Amino acid sequence: MLFLPPQETGKMTLTKTLHTFIKFTLTLIFLPLFFTVSGCQTFEVNKESTVSETEPGKLDHETSKTIIINKSKDNEVVVKTLATDDTSSPALSTSVPALLKEIKVSPLDDPDSDIWTVLPELYNFSFIENPAIQKEIQFYLKQANHFDSISEKAKPFLYYIFNEVKRRKLPGELVLLPIVESAFNTYAYSHGRASGIWQFIPSTGKEFGLDQNWWYDGRRDIYRSTNAALDYLQQLNARFEGDWLLTLAAYNAGAGNVNKAIKKNSKRSKSTEFWNLKLPKETRQYVPRLIALAKLIKDKNRHNLILSEIANQPYLKYVDTLGQIDLAIAADLAKISIEDIYQFNPAFNQWATPPQGPHKLFIPVSAADEFEKNIQALAPKKRLSWQRYKIKSGDSLIRIAKKFNVSTSQLKIANHLNSHKIRAGKYLMIPSASEKNQFYSQSVANRRDKILKNIRSKNKKIHRVRAGESLWTIARKYHISHKKLAKRNHISTRQVISIGQKLVVWSDIGQPSYHHEVTRHKVNQNKSTGVINSSKIKPIKYKIKSGDSLYEIAKRFNVSINQITKWNDLNKNKYLKIGKTIVLYDET
Repeated sequence: MLFLPPQETGKMTLTKTLHTFIKFTLTLIFLPLFFTVSGCQTFEVNKESTVSETEPGKLDHETSKTIIINKSKDNEVVVKTLATDDTSSPALSTSVPALLKEIKVSPLDDPDSDIWTVLPELYNFSFIENPAIQKEIQFYLKQANHFDSISEKAKPFLYYIFNEVKRRKLPGELVLLPIVESAFNTYAYSHGRASGIWQFIPSTGKEFGLDQNWWYDGRRDIYRSTNAALDYLQQLNARFEGDWLLTLAAYNAGAGNVNKAIKKNSKRSKSTEFWNLKLPKETRQYVPRLIALAKLIKDKNRHNLILSEIANQPYLKYVDTLGQIDLAIAADLAKISIEDIYQFNPAFNQWATPPQGPHKLFIPVSAADEFEKNIQALAPKKRLSWQRYKIKSGDSLIRIAKKFNVSTSQLKIANHLNSHKIRAGKYLMIPSASEKNQFYSQSVANRRDKILKNIRSKNKKIHRVRAGESLWTIARKYHISHKKLAKRNHISTRQVISIGQKLVVWSDIGQPSYHHEVTRHKVNQNKSTGVINSSKIKPIKYKIKSGDSLYEIAKRFNVSINQITKWNDLNKNKYLKIGKTIVLYDET
């Protein structure tokens, strides 16, 4: 047996006594806290410090923390973390907390907060004041009754956009850009061929990976277009050295136009700030309009703006469909309507997701789990309906595709064809919709039909396009603007119309064909020479755009190339200069 010296034995006894006393004292101090904890709503904190709900009073022994969450008087969430020093003993860890610390969680992360209310905390540049901003504030206040409907349209998507802007540490004002661009109308389409809530034109959409084909238009895909828009804005912001006003101007007018305006001012030793640049009228309104909107939403109560609350929590879940699927079948698997499928996924043009993808759908959070379970159990053969079609004499792949409302590319893929050549007597397997065409309420064809039916006018008429006609000639015939005609029919002013195509036209008898014309006079002119025999007609001015040619302009306005060159002293063998304004005359 080992004996310690008497003095060492005394020291050991004293140390042991002190340890016992300290443990007893700590127990008396912290035990009441534990009982307080057991009556609170507790949350479990994982290693990445995200908060998830667990059973009341339960400790997370993996991280040795119990979280108490309460709200302070100023509505700020306060999180108290009780950390223990011995995770190996549940009894000890629940009775003797060793550390109490407080973590403050911003309302930006509070799932019970209203996004419209907390959004101003992310603002970056809306403190700016300018008379143009005040003018746009008045513009919005005159139509304040529309704000609630905009909020309802934004409701499914705002959480995703808000969190993506927050994650990227971008200005909160950008969350409001879809209101300026499209009022959150997922099917918004401008005469300049811009589409979706972020209003991408085709070329910019393709540049940022937004596919556009018969099946699908990525510019209307909320998930992909939001990421593309924010990528584009970040790219522009880097180009303009962090100046968000110039960034927004470039998003609207193009970076090239903004750079030209900056260089012009630099040469004249003028300020190159946004407010001093000579930019298109639309752009000069666009930037202050966003700032005005941000100011109004920050002070929505003072301005009596009605905005439906949107909770700071997911409304939709992005779910993998594991392959092409009929949208009617997807709706059935999720137990939601086909209208909901199209509302949350407006990128789909037809009755199914594209053969080559994307194979993902936004599904309401409340239905997502059941949809995922059902989609995994669905047999591959049940995703689409198939028909066996015998090719007849005179058939072509294009004609068959049109008949069954599918694309030629899908027919080729499904039947392993390398070309458009088919032979009478052979069979094709054709994917087909499980429901009638009218069931797919927001397909391209059905949307166009609705536009035709919804237009109300005393002088409404359906015009069937004839050979040699263009939007311009049809519009002139009915005394309306070709831009309005295009907008009403959901097409671009530059789109080539086909023989037999139906267009809705309406006219106000007695009104001039174009808003910029004051009087109209018949003019006699020689098409071969282009000589105008009357000086009373007011000419129509046309600005040359990228991709224009004399042939295309002549075809669009139903005049000859000879006439255009004579009227404008142009050399038909030289390229047209983009931005140059030419003059066209009415031939009737």
